[in-house]
Amino acid sequence: MVQAAEKYKRVTQMGNLIHAGENYHRVAEIVRSGVLGPISKTRVWLASNRGGLGRPPDGPPPAGCDYDFWLGPAPQRSFNPNRFAFKWRYFWDYGGGTLTDFCCHIVDLVHWAMDVDAPHTISAVGGRYALADNAEAPDTLEVTYEYAKGDQKFLMVWSHSDASSHGLEKEVPGIMFQGTKATLVSGYDTHRIIPERGREIEEPKKTLPRSVGHHREWLDALKTRAQCSCHFGYGHRLTTVGNLGNISLWTGEKLKWDPVAERIVNHPEANQYLTKEYRKPWSLPNV
Repeated sequence: MVQAAEKYKRVTQMGNLIHAGENYHRVAEIVRSGVLGPISKTRVWLASNRGGLGRPPDGPPPAGCDYDFWLGPAPQRSFNPNRFAFKWRYFWDYGGGTLTDFCCHIVDLVHWAMDVDAPHTISAVGGRYALADNAEAPDTLEVTYEYAKGDQKFLMVWSHSDASSHGLEKEVPGIMFQGTKATLVSGYDTHRIIPERGREIEEPKKTLPRSVGHHREWLDALKTRAQCSCHFGYGHRLTTVGNLGNISLWTGEKLKWDPVAERIVNHPEANQYLTKEYRKPWSLPNV
């Protein structure tokens, strides 16, 4: 999709609406200003208690549903209510669980504020530990990503629980930047700075141009051909973060990622998970 958009000069906008908001802009400004000091660790988290999906039996699809077309390139399976509508995201045939569901929305702020676009190493641990149902994606997951910007390295730790609604720092979802001078904790709409003991932090001036709104950006770009803030290239990089976390979980390995070649370099066999085998007659088009 990224290659096609570039080749045919299409205007694209991924549905990452929170990116256009004032709070994310302000946090990005504060982090980039340096007032928090060097940042060695960032955290992103999500907590909810979904109660499990149960184990409904297979059966016929709803009236009016072209189930074969709904499956598309995914493997042929018997219809199950848990694999349909919103719940499909918890099955590997169709999605990547909570990690790929939300990473674009909350990892976005880390990538933007820290001015990075890909991790160098990825290590995941977790599973479906608490919820007894027929879903596959983990209800409990920790992924540690290592990033580098020049000589400065930092970690991003992803945490999620689908079996407990208690998050961190009274934010769900939440994003944290831990610097030597202060820590910043953010949600979607608000943030707060927690200085190290004995320090006072003066917030910097506004430096980033504000968005006219997520949908307005796209509508305006259709006329001007300008690039939207969450174009498919940007969205692809965020989505890759979630996909790599799941690949590390499936392989049980700490992965090293080459973001230019878009290949896993220390476990070549893991590259098989970068795409899927399409069910005929579906296929990826040549771009």
